[in-house]
Amino acid sequence: MTDSRQITKLLWTGGWDSTFRLLQLLLSEKKIVQPYYLKFPSEKTDIAELPVRKSTEKELRVMQAIRNRLIENYSHTKELLLPLKIFDASVVVPDKKIVKSFSKIVQSKYIGKQYVWLASFAKQYHLKNLEMGIEAEGNTKQVIEPFIKRKGKTYLVNDRYSSRPEHILFNYFSFPILEYSKRDMAEISEKENWTELMKMTWFCHRPYFGKFPCGSCNPCVNAYEDGMGWRIPLFFRIFGRIFKTLYHAKVVIKLRNSLS
Repeated sequence: MTDSRQITKLLWTGGWDSTFRLLQLLLSEKKIVQPYYLKFPSEKTDIAELPVRKSTEKELRVMQAIRNRLIENYSHTKELLLPLKIFDASVVVPDKKIVKSFSKIVQSKYIGKQYVWLASFAKQYHLKNLEMGIEAEGNTKQVIEPFIKRKGKTYLVNDRYSSRPEHILFNYFSFPILEYSKRDMAEISEKENWTELMKMTWFCHRPYFGKFPCGSCNPCVNAYEDGMGWRIPLFFRIFGRIFKTLYHAKVVIKLRNSLS
């Protein structure tokens, strides 16, 4: 029987950051990993505040493909990588204190609404030290950085700030790759021969035909800004940016409002 104290709990989405951490754990540290995935709906539901992710099925396929390739190339990972635990976000009850804390934070800084559901999920299922792939150059690091402490090789929100909204929202998680940018991860992956696996990762929230990055959603825009635009096919790089510019043009906003 596996000792649960020796298992690293990881939020895995099949994305660049969380997959990089997965590879560190499995291939460098030889740790047993229990991956968790919070499944957001791909279409709008009766729960108005629940984020929609048209990429959900794509992410699940990518994670399975990465698992298969890992086992094929590194046979020891078959024992180390435990079956993915999938939880439906629609059964998560948003915690009132967490919702209030998120609302306070976004009055001055931007972070995604998914953190309400992730924190509420962790609280509802009594999860602590759940590893989250927050990287060095993202908005979320700027939010938590004044309130974190280093513990071993990872970072946690310091309990001395227990009354702060940042602690209430993020105290369920640890942040082991907080010092790495996406470029850092790319360089390490090349050195460690992980590039093939990292290229299998996914990031776009609104893929065309369930296959191609849209080039216009926030993760796609972040890919451009992080120097990772090569991950988006040229056509969608051009089309996505044009679409986003037109969609947010004042005349188009006025037209959309008149039709709604």
